[in-house]
Amino acid sequence: MFVCIRRFFPWDPNNTWPGSWPADWAGFERIVSRYTHPAGTNRSCAQPGSPVQCATIAYFEPRNEPQTGNDPAGMTAAGIAFAQGEFKDFATHVRKAGGTSAKVTGPGAVCINPFMLYWYEGFFQGGGDKLIDAFSFHAYNAVNGDLALGRQSLDSLEVLLQKYGVQDKPRW
Repeated sequence: MFVCIRRFFPWDPNNTWPGSWPADWAGFERIVSRYTHPAGTNRSCAQPGSPVQCATIAYFEPRNEPQTGNDPAGMTAAGIAFAQGEFKDFATHVRKAGGTSAKVTGPGAVCINPFMLYWYEGFFQGGGDKLIDAFSFHAYNAVNGDLALGRQSLDSLEVLLQKYGVQDKPRW
């Protein structure tokens, strides 16, 4: 999986992405294209006859732990904004460059505890459920040594995934 960490993008020397998103979508699309297409097509990392092997990356995620919010309404609004803004833009360009070989994973939010479900609800309300090929999440503070809390976190997440029809998508 390729997770876009904004400080590593050469097209954004002022570190403004994703606030302004890449000024050079073509540069980003070249990265996606290079790593999603079979060897020999659109790949510059290995020359014919070279022992160098090109890596293939199938899954792309726009960022690590998007901004969330501080209260239920703010978290829901932040999830909607993320899905309809940078996540939608990112998914569009990944699919344009990588075709059916490129998969979009996300949202990669910080945890799955009950409070965080407001953010996920917003992400799905904003159309994120239709943009992902795999659902990614972090489970920080989901268990904290308490198996009942772990079960509650996972059960609540499962209910939400089923509500939006993404329960059968791979989870990362």
